[in-house]
Amino acid sequence: MSSGPPLGLLFALAAMCALCSSSSAAAGWFALMGDSGSSNNSRTPAGPAAGPAAGPAAPVVTTVKGYPQAPIGVQNVTDITTPEGCKAPAKLAGATSWVHRNSTHPSMPNSCQLNAWADLYPGDDTDTIHVTGCTYGGNPKTGCTPWPALQGYPAAGAVGVTPHVDLSTKDPNACVTKAKEINALSWGYRTKNHSSMPNTCFFLSNFDAGFTGDSSEQNHMSGCTNGKSLSTKCV
Repeated sequence: MSSGPPLGLLFALAAMCALCSSSSAAAGWFALMGDSGSSNNSRTPAGPAAGPAAGPAAPVVTTVKGYPQAPIGVQNVTDITTPEGCKAPAKLAGATSWVHRNSTHPSMPNSCQLNAWADLYPGDDTDTIHVTGCTYGGNPKTGCTPWPALQGYPAAGAVGVTPHVDLSTKDPNACVTKAKEINALSWGYRTKNHSSMPNTCFFLSNFDAGFTGDSSEQNHMSGCTNGKSLSTKCV
């Protein structure tokens, strides 16, 4: 004798199928028959597989190998084993750039030279001793923040704007910000090397001639508030 459902029940189920969707009927049939093998059919189908992960972003150039030309050095610090370790003392000194000397340097291993200013520097991949980097942003190839700037002070006919020595800071960027606030033509920073007013800003409303920098100057760095060139009087 068959162990399946009674014949009457099967006729009733067939009538039910005429009134419902085929998918609902199938579900009812399998539920009635106790078909445990169909359990996966009731699950929500998985969506399409995720696409390949995006590739890594291009690295941001913040350091280069080598030693830049004619920097304004303000301080040397020792016992710094990695280039990244130069940033903290550079901020304390108001240095916009730094150079790390690794453990193979013949006279000053594991040390940093902190620079108030350094010219654009493309780097030297053959240098296995030095790494140059920026303290506050930018990169040595296009200029460490603040940039552009020149080494020295545009003294000829310079007309000062206040505040003068009142604005003391370890970050030359503060000089740029203040220059914009007071509409000064140019800004400047007295480096840590300055004998009487180190780590202070100065501002000018005019100067007689264009200024192209002074490579022998270790006390000042200067720039136009509008980001243009001192050589053309910021015009």
